[in-house]
Amino acid sequence: MKLLDNMRLLHSVRKRWVVGIALAVSAIALAAAPTSLPASNGSSTSGRSSAIAEPMPDAAPPDMRIGETQFRVELQPFPDTYVGMTHFSTHTVQIDPSSQADERRRVYLHEMMHVAWHNGTASPDKSRKYTEEEAIQALTPGLLKMLAENPQAVEYLSQQAK
Repeated sequence: MKLLDNMRLLHSVRKRWVVGIALAVSAIALAAAPTSLPASNGSSTSGRSSAIAEPMPDAAPPDMRIGETQFRVELQPFPDTYVGMTHFSTHTVQIDPSSQADERRRVYLHEMMHVAWHNGTASPDKSRKYTEEEAIQALTPGLLKMLAENPQAVEYLSQQAK
């Protein structure tokens, strides 16, 4: 009976949730792709784009929440090659402002999925390995909740690259 109720719930999900889930699956695939770019001196850089930062008229929403937990979203550079990080202790999502707009959206979604995965709390066991099915099953409830509670995030993530 519970399976039937869950299936009914999934069928009643709004169209924007479907778009959000598609974005999430795309982000997972992108996160698994290599990010090394050749540098002009023959070495490689990882994660950070070497292009000059563009103006940010399409900035990420200033916050995201899951239930009662609110996270600030800050555009702040990293001293290394990171482009995004979720700081659970301060409820802050940090995104490097020097990255291109489409990369910032991917990073925003990636960090949003960290928050969704753990319902806004840090992981108690980072060494646990998941199968693809286990990971998707674990991520889906929190991601659906976040998409419902953060319509501004769905709008931001749905923007087309310019």
